[in-house]
Amino acid sequence: MLLLSGCATRPPTSFSHVQEAEWNIIETDDSLDYPEAWEQVFMYLSKEFDIDKALRNEGYLRTGWLYTWSEDISVRYRVRVSVQFLPERDHFRFRSEAHYFNGTTWVPGTDMRLVSTLRTDLMGLVGRQTR
Repeated sequence: MLLLSGCATRPPTSFSHVQEAEWNIIETDDSLDYPEAWEQVFMYLSKEFDIDKALRNEGYLRTGWLYTWSEDISVRYRVRVSVQFLPERDHFRFRSEAHYFNGTTWVPGTDMRLVSTLRTDLMGLVGRQTR
């Protein structure tokens, strides 16, 4: 049980302490309508995360906390992702929230490796291609 609880005293190097995670915007490819883009994003996130909230009509999706992003099961580090399609439905924004437990309290932040992975994967999946 001790191995599963995570003995790390520091967060992963990809953790960045911020009070509120920054939103990143992705324009969807012109060939995709909103239902297709929503489905692609939903399916992509549900491969790694449990979905906590999915409001398709409102264009909002949030995952549950994932405790294995740092490649070890840890009760001291967790990440989740939020996605919000904007009213025009031709682009959406996403953010990665990360929390590190310092022994007393959860320290808010973001995980830069997760942000980079999401940006790359979502752009490749549903993003507008530049020519």
